Amino acid sequence: MNYFKLLTFSTLSLLFTACTPQYNIEPQYNKEEKVLKINNYKINDVTYTNTKHRNARGYNAKIVTYKTTDNNCSKLYYQGVQVQNGYYLYSSAMDDILSKYDNDCKVEKIGNLNFYKCLFKQNVVDNDDKYLQKNMHYGITSSSSSEYGFSEKNKIYFNTNYKCFNKIKNYFSSKTEQKYIHTIHDFKKD
Repeated sequence: MNYFKLLTFSTLSLLFTACTPQYNIEPQYNKEEKVLKINNYKINDVTYTNTKHRNARGYNAKIVTYKTTDNNCSKLYYQGVQVQNGYYLYSSAMDDILSKYDNDCKVEKIGNLNFYKCLFKQNVVDNDDKYLQKNMHYGITSSSSSEYGFSEKNKIYFNTNYKCFNKIKNYFSSKTEQKYIHTIHDFKKD
C-alpha cells in the first residue's frame, strides 16, 4: 500500500511540474554589449561584474555581483548551487530564505519561481540610542527537485531595491498564465 501512495504522489508531482512553466533565472551576461539577461528580460549598461566560484566534492557554487547605470536596477546578486555525483541538498532555496527571515515573508509563486519580500530586522546603535531597524529585502528563488531532496538552488536578490524586483516580477507575470500565479506564504501576524 505504501508503494502505491509513493507512486501516486510521484506521478502527481511529475504531472504538476510538467504543466507548470519552468524559467531559468541564472543571468546571462554579454560582455561586448554590456547587457544582462534574466530569461529574456534585459538590463542594459552593466558597468561591473564580479564572479566567485567554489567547487567542492559534491557541489559547484557561483556568486555573481552585477552593477548597472540603470537607476531602477543598479545592483543585483546571483547565487547558484548545483550538486553532482549522487549528492543532494536538504532544503530548497525558498526554505533557506524563510529560515533566514524567521518566516516573516510574503512569497508569490510564478511558474517555478518564488518572488519574495521579507522583513529584515536588526538592532542598531546610533549615538547611544538603540532601536530596531526594519527594511524589506527582495528576491527570486528557484530549486530543482531530485530523488532525495534538491539538486539545484538559484537565487537573485536585490536587497532593498524594490523597483528592480518589481520590474522583473511583472515581466514573468506577463509571460505566465494566471492559474500558475499564487501567493504561497504571507507575512507573520503580530
